[in-house]
Amino acid sequence: MGSDLYHTADRDVRLEAVVTSLGIVALAYGVGIVLASLGISVVTATGYASDATSVPSLALQYALLPAGFVLVVVGYVVGGDHHDLLRYRLPTARDLGLIVAGFLTLVVASTILGEIITALGVETAQNQAIVRGRENPVLFLLLLPITLLFVAPGEELVFRGVVQGKFREAYGPLPAVVIASLLFGISHSGALAGSGQVTYLAVATILGLILGAVYEYTGNLLVPIAIHAVWNGRIYLVEWLEIVHGVTLPV
Repeated sequence: MGSDLYHTADRDVRLEAVVTSLGIVALAYGVGIVLASLGISVVTATGYASDATSVPSLALQYALLPAGFVLVVVGYVVGGDHHDLLRYRLPTARDLGLIVAGFLTLVVASTILGEIITALGVETAQNQAIVRGRENPVLFLLLLPITLLFVAPGEELVFRGVVQGKFREAYGPLPAVVIASLLFGISHSGALAGSGQVTYLAVATILGLILGAVYEYTGNLLVPIAIHAVWNGRIYLVEWLEIVHGVTLPV
């Protein structure tokens, strides 16, 4: 059983996993930041947005950053002929059931973590998208299609697709899920506002573990992408309902 969950490949494979994973993560963020900066420059220069903090600029930023992730992964997979790295297929009825089960697992895990954090009296940072959305609620509505088309696919391609895939080759699925989830959690540090960032990153890492485990179980990257998209979309919709209509639902 242990050999099914973990193994140790030769030194070259292990080194390649580290170098490739860190390189792809760094390049994905680099390309995404460049795309977002260029996009914001264009919309402000042409008068479609007043400045970088306006709603159109923010929406473009949240779309183009993960779009850079997609470009980098597609370039790596196609250009380097690494098609076997990404495992995906059209979702089956079983996959659809697992999307629902995975989402509900995230809800339960998040609720339990929230209760633990509250009991400990520990602060948790906020994602800047939530902070900005509360100032401009229409941003939450724009983030719904953005997270479906760009954020969820982009982040899952990088962290579950490439990172988890490369470390699976080097160490097996169990270490791969853990390592990819840690990098996934740490990667959110630049998007946080306020104190309690360590708590937020810990929660993101644990949620990443669930997404990674679902990917290994299904062998279909579209499943964690769908779960991720629904999870983010739920958060934005709940926030919009509360800010605009005063309807309070559990996050």
